[in-house]
Amino acid sequence: MNHILKTWPEYFQAVKGGIKRFEFRKDDRNYQEGDTLELHEYDHSTDSYSGDSVRVEVLYILPVVLPSREQYACMSISEPKPVRPAEPYRNPTTCLNGVRFGDRDCPGCEFEPRCTYEGKGDYKRAK
Repeated sequence: MNHILKTWPEYFQAVKGGIKRFEFRKDDRNYQEGDTLELHEYDHSTDSYSGDSVRVEVLYILPVVLPSREQYACMSISEPKPVRPAEPYRNPTTCLNGVRFGDRDCPGCEFEPRCTYEGKGDYKRAK
């Protein structure tokens, strides 16, 4: 499964540079070994994306349960690979961010600030 995730700049740059080889996340997505994480650099202070992203594979998961019973996953990850910029789609059934919408209007997603939706079936990444 492919997971698209926001990543704060300091952690994103450490992954991109090959220094940080793990991800520690709340396990609200049922992460599995072999899953792909698409990490997008996101600045929470400005609520904006830089446009930089990498893809990593989950190699191993150490489950972590906090005293509050919240479940987290400490995931060993592969070397990062760049995500190629996508070309604009025409009449897609899946948008650039993996949201399936077929003949319906775009339902919106966490990448909406970076994307433009120009009507039914015409979805492209904002410049």
